[in-house]
Amino acid sequence: MADEYSTEKVDLLIVGAGPHGLSVASTYHTLHPTSPFLILDSALSLGGVWASERLYKDLYTNNRLGTYEFPDFEMDAKKLGMEGTGHIPGSIVHDYLQAYAEKKDL
Repeated sequence: MADEYSTEKVDLLIVGAGPHGLSVASTYHTLHPTSPFLILDSALSLGGVWASERLYKDLYTNNRLGTYEFPDFEMDAKKLGMEGTGHIPGSIVHDYLQAYAEKKDL
């Protein structure tokens, strides 16, 4: 019987693809651009509690726009389809985290 699992050597294993896991991955990738790393998460999509499969209609953060973003990646409300400065919808947080991961090549 063939081995169903492949093994891959990585220098860093990050458990969790939420905001903190993505931040760790971004920092590590910046400091060690040629070192392999892997992010594992139990959800099918990134975002941690903001993963797309965990979202539901009318889910919002307790944070207002401008208070929930990475210092090197602004949460551009208009670009993400949000108006005003109120509480941030969960879908916007997910889209923001997805855009961050893409920009940082994670």
